[in-house]
Amino acid sequence: MSAKSVRWLFATLPTCWLLVGQAAAAQAVDELRIEHVTVVSPERSGPLRDADVVVRQGRITAVSSGGGAKEPASTPQTLTIDGRGLYLTPGLIDSHVHLNDIPGMNAEQEARHPDIAREAREQIPRSFLLHGFTTLVDLISMPEAMARWKTNPLVPDTYFCGGAALMDGYPMNWVPKPARYQIAPYMLIEPGTEAPAGIDPTLHTPDAVVKRMKADGAICVKTFFERGFGSAHNLPVPKLETIRELVRAAHAAQLPVLIHANSSDAQTFGVAAGVDIIAHGLWNWRDTPSGIT
Repeated sequence: MSAKSVRWLFATLPTCWLLVGQAAAAQAVDELRIEHVTVVSPERSGPLRDADVVVRQGRITAVSSGGGAKEPASTPQTLTIDGRGLYLTPGLIDSHVHLNDIPGMNAEQEARHPDIAREAREQIPRSFLLHGFTTLVDLISMPEAMARWKTNPLVPDTYFCGGAALMDGYPMNWVPKPARYQIAPYMLIEPGTEAPAGIDPTLHTPDAVVKRMKADGAICVKTFFERGFGSAHNLPVPKLETIRELVRAAHAAQLPVLIHANSSDAQTFGVAAGVDIIAHGLWNWRDTPSGIT
């Protein structure tokens, strides 16, 4: 195995916590060794049993079987973990998370119960790690939110997409006006649409939005085609040319484009626009595609 930066976790939950804690301690040592463990990894045809894994300065430098790492430690600053009876696997990646919100709590409930909200926000990153997720991609976020998330003492590697929502479309519709315009720096305003007071429409074209996302450190662009569900109906959706321009700008910036599209109409739109990833399955499958070209 090449020496590359890869996070690994034991595949038993109680031991996950042990490894996470010891890995944190390992940051203060020169070398981490996990001995006599069974390695299960996608590039192998079968399990590698009785393996020793050596990690130096956060990088896997050796994977051997049959006690290959029994030689004396190369440095006194070595942390050794006994992996007998356990499995070691590359950490899981969850490529569709939303970390700004607390599942099951809206903003009003969070304001009424700040103690519960604080404990939940402290626990959520630990829960991802507990269940083996060492990398996350938040599909709608901003640098400020990412900075808050990363103030937790131990979090998975986390990346984000910028959310390019059409003005007043999904998911902006859930936030009351005019506050929705202040929290959506990447919203799209199409030509011929009147911009809200105090908003410069030239900063909300596809090119301008992608440029800002790229400068903010986003690794992808998320857009939306959603006519509504639940209490929301007949929401505005973007024009095909708008999203085609968004895709062109994103690809020029080497950013993939994802689309929230949960109906056949929406997915037909996404294919016609040339997006890279459809972020949902078909929740609504009885609609008739509108013949988008």
